[in-house]
Amino acid sequence: MLRQLFLILFIISWGGLAGASQVKVEVVGLFKNTAVVKINGQQKLLKLNKPDASGATLVAADSKSASIRINGVTQRYFLGRSIGTVYREHEASEVVIKRNNYGQYITSGSINGLNVTFLVDTGATTVAMNENTAKRLGIDYRVNGVEGQAMTAGGITRSWMVKLDAVKVGEISVPQVPAAVIQGDNPYYVLLGMTYLDFVNFSEENKAITLKKKF
Repeated sequence: MLRQLFLILFIISWGGLAGASQVKVEVVGLFKNTAVVKINGQQKLLKLNKPDASGATLVAADSKSASIRINGVTQRYFLGRSIGTVYREHEASEVVIKRNNYGQYITSGSINGLNVTFLVDTGATTVAMNENTAKRLGIDYRVNGVEGQAMTAGGITRSWMVKLDAVKVGEISVPQVPAAVIQGDNPYYVLLGMTYLDFVNFSEENKAITLKKKF
């Protein structure tokens, strides 16, 4: 379940694999039977017993640990610990967003690697965007989304729930983010709602919101 997601960030170097080049794996998320990792800088979603093109296979995963097999060698990694590996914990990333003259917190970021402008909205239950933005991002919401309804300033309108590969602000990236695509031209900016904000620490002070990566 997404709300059971424990974000962690560590770098693993596999050594001593006969006939194999060194592989760098960065684990950015764990939940049952699934792990979100970066393999040599490329983010991937590993599912239980389904080998990735890079040769990595998730053997087991839960909220506390993941076992990954690569080139025939399986290693198990715990939250905040490393076994038989080179370990380096990254410093927490931080983003400061200043309030504009209209009382809004607007910042640039990306969805699925494409640039967007976000409006931070702690009252929005999900990340939300209009149809034109979804089309520009290549999101086939009418085919892959789950249709429903959304309440807007203009009343009730159609919407589609989708899942985004990654939502990123500064260096803070959250994978597999549920989002709503709302029929029409609103919202003008992409709303950075709680399906992203639940996975970061955020605070408001001195007319600015500070986002910090959770581990």
